[in-house]
Amino acid sequence: MAVGKLSIKKISDSTENIDYINWNILNELIMMELEDSDEDSDMELDITPDGNQPIDTDLSLNGFSRDLLSQLKDQCTETFEKINQLVEGKGNLTEISSLGHFLKGSSSALGLPRIAYYCELIQNIALKKELSKALKADSGNTVASINEEEMSQVLNDELLYQFLSESVGCAYQEFQDTLQKLNVFYKNSL
Repeated sequence: MAVGKLSIKKISDSTENIDYINWNILNELIMMELEDSDEDSDMELDITPDGNQPIDTDLSLNGFSRDLLSQLKDQCTETFEKINQLVEGKGNLTEISSLGHFLKGSSSALGLPRIAYYCELIQNIALKKELSKALKADSGNTVASINEEEMSQVLNDELLYQFLSESVGCAYQEFQDTLQKLNVFYKNSL
């Protein structure tokens, strides 16, 4: 069986809809802030979050979530730069995977699934694991239908670093796009 040209599976290739922001998760962080501020005042808090929308609050109460997102912004900027350097220098694949895993966890915890998606690709491609989730074959074959011998014939280090470079580029673009969407909510304070 001919493998065809391999490429990374982009979000646009997915049949599932992946939002930039999982408001269920981010609203939980905002609710924690609001509940803490409510304990400090005599004001009654009656907000029911809608999972598809941010909680409409006074932004002065959102310092905790804004600070966490600001820290993530700094982490992503530094870590994407470090991953890029490692990929360009054909550096340690285990370290690249570890950095991808780190950002995947941080972005998932804050409800940013599109960033997490590409960070998981970085993690898996660098370790050569779960490649059926990370790669697709343009010939119509899924990577899962390609046997190990065929995979080893086409999946050399040069290709791995190419896929990692593409994944980092996509992750960084998702990071920028997600920041724009978050800045609408946080009034450009991130």
